[in-house]
Amino acid sequence: MFCAIVRLPIGHVKQATVHPVKDKPSEYLPRRPVQARSKAKVRHMLEVADEMLRDGHLDEFSLPRLATAANLPKATVYQFFPSKFALFNALGESHLAKVESLILRGVDTASPADWESAIRFLIHEVANYYVNEHGARALLLGGSITPQLYAAQESTLQRIADVIRDLLRKEYGVPDLSGQPDIYLLNCEIVRSIFAVGEYTQNAITPEIIEEACRASIGYLRMHFSEH
Repeated sequence: MFCAIVRLPIGHVKQATVHPVKDKPSEYLPRRPVQARSKAKVRHMLEVADEMLRDGHLDEFSLPRLATAANLPKATVYQFFPSKFALFNALGESHLAKVESLILRGVDTASPADWESAIRFLIHEVANYYVNEHGARALLLGGSITPQLYAAQESTLQRIADVIRDLLRKEYGVPDLSGQPDIYLLNCEIVRSIFAVGEYTQNAITPEIIEEACRASIGYLRMHFSEH
């Protein structure tokens, strides 16, 4: 649902494509470390990869380059990430988990005066995360590049939609908009689409685009609330 004020090359948006995995799905699945030493190495690789993706050019990323930048043997990198797409999946899912955590923390700690202010608050909370996380912008703001990351993103949006539904119903007494289509999930998708268009067409997600997304989100929900 949420995005950030960022200025990035749009190459990663144009070049990002969904790669089929039905032939060799194992190439898209990171191998989970078990030992503490292996976990530390994987964390290090993800941190270095995150920094390498700060320019947003996903197609220029490679595991051999990662091995060099992380000062690790290539065999160690391939041990946990059989392809760069497996690494993208792991890194993207890590960022999604942090975004979801921000939403949950914002819901637990903030007390905006009305539901419209609550929506604005949560948008700007997550925006601050994306401003500082270059890898998240490259992987999540330009469109999912693998089916696994797309599915992870959709699942995360569904959970965020459920959290916001409960927040607005319990804290602000808005009507219960349960059922299908899921109004809160559609609302998340609308906001995400506005930010994606802003980044693609303007090479930036500007304050004006963010404000437009807030208006669309609040207006869409207000329309449905008025009908119940």
